[in-house]
Amino acid sequence: MAQVWATIATLATTLLTVVGLVVRTMKTEFSALRAEMSGHFAAIDARFSGVDAKFTAIDAKFDAMDAKFAAMDAKMNGLRGEMNARFDTVDHRLSGLDRRMDKIEHLDREVHALTLKVFPGRPPAEGE
Repeated sequence: MAQVWATIATLATTLLTVVGLVVRTMKTEFSALRAEMSGHFAAIDARFSGVDAKFTAIDAKFDAMDAKFAAMDAKMNGLRGEMNARFDTVDHRLSGLDRRMDKIEHLDREVHALTLKVFPGRPPAEGE
């Protein structure tokens, strides 16, 4: 029986030694794999930070374009206001001209009426 126990103890020791070796080997493999993956992840992270920098630059360009468009919009609003003021001035002057033309037409009718009084029966000839 002592021999059975000795064999069991030898088998258990051998089994524990083999399991220990497997665990140490797996631990070493996993450590190497972790280091390799960390390197891959660092490379991926570096690529993404480069892409992130490119997007930041693109955002800056869009911000600059937005500022230019805002300046153009402000300038266009100023020009629009200036053009409206000029149109209002022209419209005011044209309405003044319309009033003057109405006065001239009224005077023309009065002259025509007076001419008919002076020359009854026939309209005056041109230059008469």
